[in-house]
Amino acid sequence: MQSNPHDTIQQQYGNATAAQGSSTCDIVTQYQQQAACVLEQGAGAKYDPELDKNLNPHYYEINRLLFEAHMQRLQRALEK
Repeated sequence: MQSNPHDTIQQQYGNATAAQGSSTCDIVTQYQQQAACVLEQGAGAKYDPELDKNLNPHYYEINRLLFEAHMQRLQRALEK
């Protein structure tokens, strides 16, 4: 009889969170603390990659947008 891969993964990793005793509130609190540290260290952080727009024309703008979205998400996490 073959075991279901989902069941095997659940057995291996599914109980890890329960064993650690982490609740959803604990995880949210940890995320907010990490967000605060990142924003504190990067206060006024600007998108400043090694390659400029001319050297990286395909990815510069999308990476800049992703960076700004990430910083906004961190800021929203702190406001909750």
